Amino acid sequence: MSWLKKMLGLSEKMQPMSINDSNFQEDVIRFRGACLLDVWGPNCQSCAQLAPVMQEIAAAYKGKVRVCEMNAAAAPRSVSRLAVRGTPTVVVYRGGAEIGRIVGFKPFSFWQQLVEKEFAQQIAEGEPKVKEERTQGTPDRPFKATTKAAKKALKKARAAART
Repeated sequence: MSWLKKMLGLSEKMQPMSINDSNFQEDVIRFRGACLLDVWGPNCQSCAQLAPVMQEIAAAYKGKVRVCEMNAAAAPRSVSRLAVRGTPTVVVYRGGAEIGRIVGFKPFSFWQQLVEKEFAQQIAEGEPKVKEERTQGTPDRPFKATTKAAKKALKKARAAART
């Protein structure tokens, strides 16, 4: 960031990670940390309004919360798996398990409060450096834990997803 931007208080825009059908499993579901997945549509006005807000969240929590975006038209398999009915929909993940979803446009302050409330521990620790060792499983069980620690984390994530 240049000294002029710092002086004027302007933040750099950081692009959210682009997600599609081929990398959804690896970059969202298998990710151990905090993740926001913005599902958007190409002709959606609210989605266009939400995009810069998600860029600000990505820049504000860089290295602490993963912010991703998925074009609903380009990733139909993942969108149907998520049962997204309208755009924009932001799906909130912790440890690979969905903990909530928000439909529609919300301002930066809303997302900031949500991140601070839901991901306080992850923000303090930062993004996980090492991914758990897992192998591909069956369609109904997308992955299988191969180590004792991974099995314990997987069991905990599934229990959290049920509540």
